Amino acid sequence: FSVVRLMSDGSFDQGFGTGLMGFFGPGIVTTSIGSSGRGYGLAIDSVTGKLIVGGTATNNGSSGAVVRYIP
Repeated sequence: FSVVRLMSDGSFDQGFGTGLMGFFGPGIVTTSIGSSGRGYGLAIDSVTGKLIVGGTATNNGSSGAVVRYIP
């Protein structure tokens, strides 16, 4: 899964992706799940601001996958 977090002006959120789970650049986080993972849905917890991504992961068959990111 790859998640990009943007500020209200469209710039990357410099505080998101500080090395946790395979940081690729400011505001971008990539998480490897199985041999092939695909995110299909995103939810934002209105109380904590955490991002929840749901999708599938493939590794000798397809399974459901959920990842929670802490901004």
